[in-house]
Amino acid sequence: MVGGAFCAIGDKPGPNITASYGSKWQEAKATWYGSNPRGAAPDDHGGACGYKDVDKPPFDGMTACGNEPIFKDGLGCGSCYEIKCKEPVECSDKPIIVKITDKNYEHIAAYHFDLSGKAFGSMAKKGQEDKLRKFVAGDGDIVAVDIKPKGSDEFLPMKSSWGAIWRIDPKKPLKGPFSIRLTSEGGAHLVQDDVIPADWKPNTVYTSKLQF
Repeated sequence: MVGGAFCAIGDKPGPNITASYGSKWQEAKATWYGSNPRGAAPDDHGGACGYKDVDKPPFDGMTACGNEPIFKDGLGCGSCYEIKCKEPVECSDKPIIVKITDKNYEHIAAYHFDLSGKAFGSMAKKGQEDKLRKFVAGDGDIVAVDIKPKGSDEFLPMKSSWGAIWRIDPKKPLKGPFSIRLTSEGGAHLVQDDVIPADWKPNTVYTSKLQF
């Protein structure tokens, strides 16, 4: 979750979140980057904003890459955001403040923070920092994705477009809700029924808790 926060920063501060988003908490997604779970930034300490030594004041390693609504084509550099996590159980539900030092290009939510290891761990309860960062179980790469529309008994194969993007080019519109079947390179199948609702919207994330 993300809310408004005030902070001062030494080099060309960006606009404060409260100017645009008010004081209410907004839903957001957070991920973790880097090889050091307590680290501050990528190895070069650089990023799209051009800041250096972000492990030192005024950043102190509490940094984040923001997606475009946060990065704002560079205008968001140096902006401060107050964020917190409520689940899983390792979350403290206590807000922390992070500063935007880079841009991320993943479209997984309206507001997406790719956090430094230090910032991500700071959202956890004391002693639970390493447990908060979890790796998803898997069975190798996804080699096939199939979709089953409402009223159908068969899954329809989708085509790999690029990266993690899969598409289908039906001759006529399909009606939801939709079930999804994933096939791993190990030959395992995972089916989530009706995971995409009938009133689905483009560029929207629909989450399943099933794992291989």
